[in-house]
Amino acid sequence: TRLEKAEEAVSRDGLTRLNNRAWIEEQLGRRVETSAPLSVAVVDVNEFKKINDEHGHLVGDEILRQFAGELRSACRAGDLLARWGGDEFLLAIHAPLTEAQTQVDRLRHWVCGSYKLRGRGGQLELKVDAAIGVAEKREGDTLVDLLGRADEAMYEEKAVAKKAMR
Repeated sequence: TRLEKAEEAVSRDGLTRLNNRAWIEEQLGRRVETSAPLSVAVVDVNEFKKINDEHGHLVGDEILRQFAGELRSACRAGDLLARWGGDEFLLAIHAPLTEAQTQVDRLRHWVCGSYKLRGRGGQLELKVDAAIGVAEKREGDTLVDLLGRADEAMYEEKAVAKKAMR
């Protein structure tokens, strides 16, 4: 029992209680080597630094906890989800790109929107949005290749959103 608890503690993110980067990278490393369809989504909370700067790190932490909970609720049973670091999350979807994109679109509607929490001055309601980049595993891909394409797609989406706001 102690060993199981220790293994779980090592694989969990302390803030969000999702699995952590090491865990998901290990899981994905195994799955990339199979012939099964696999798509990966990198989810990055937009303007997260601004939330921390304007409302404090405790509010930022609470946003991450709530956002992670919404992500977990929006995922299918077979999906893998983890906090990749900072305000980024990684989602592995066992499906080809078209099906994964449909899942991501549904997920985006679920997790992006208004979040209510307590701030320094009382109740706050913050609008939270995210950039989500999706990539499908290709023949001969390594984990680095797949994650790199998903990360690049996320940054492209973020750049498009910034242009639209100008």
